[in-house]
Amino acid sequence: MDLKDIQNKQSLDIKVQSLLSDFQQLFTDLSSDEDTYKKAALLYYWLRDYKNYIKNENTFNPKYYPDFKRGNIVNLNLGFNLGSELGGLHYGIVLQNSNRRNPNLVIVPLSSLKNYKDPSKLHSSEVYLGEELSFKIQAKFESLKISIPTEINLLKEAVGHINSEENKKEFFSKLDDLNQKEQLLLKTKKKLSVLKHGSIAVVNQIRTVSKMRVLDPTDKYDILFGLKLSNDGLNRIDKKIIELFTNQSWQLIQANVS
Repeated sequence: MDLKDIQNKQSLDIKVQSLLSDFQQLFTDLSSDEDTYKKAALLYYWLRDYKNYIKNENTFNPKYYPDFKRGNIVNLNLGFNLGSELGGLHYGIVLQNSNRRNPNLVIVPLSSLKNYKDPSKLHSSEVYLGEELSFKIQAKFESLKISIPTEINLLKEAVGHINSEENKKEFFSKLDDLNQKEQLLLKTKKKLSVLKHGSIAVVNQIRTVSKMRVLDPTDKYDILFGLKLSNDGLNRIDKKIIELFTNQSWQLIQANVS
């Protein structure tokens, strides 16, 4: 039976109810065991987020997002995945330019180096990027920590000079947005500690993702807006891509380019 056929809607409704019951039991089982409780929470977060993605899919428009350039740093939701697939919230590096008409990004996901791990003994599919990202994000944080409150204060001082109701509505919308960005900035500060030992590009998990998954940057006030991995870091990722996925050598490609 093809459940995609609307003639089978009644059967689909029955199947959905059965699936919901199965999920209820799955959550009960997972959350009852200390070893699997975290998995229950992560699955809940993803189903909640996925539901919202589906609800917003038809109205999502990438033109309201920045242009993404090769090397840009993003923070995105990779979802609830299986086995050793990276999932959840991760930083990533954009591998291909993507303008505002393109709804997708090609990214290589990043993981953080644990303080007990030797960067010279990584898996053959991984590239150590050092502390470059941590330093760049920290510097941007310090800059936004000053600029966002300054802009908020300037807007508050200007409110008395706004006459039309339409302009006031636009003004308060922007002020509210900046206040939210200020709160998010403080939360981001807490996340920076995970990068303090350095970042790793997990090259064998390159993927294409919808821009709906991007949490940062979505506009110029976000901490990652305009941040880019150095050419040296990109070259190391390129070299690993060639090594893993092609029959070419990095030296040969460089010679042909020259």
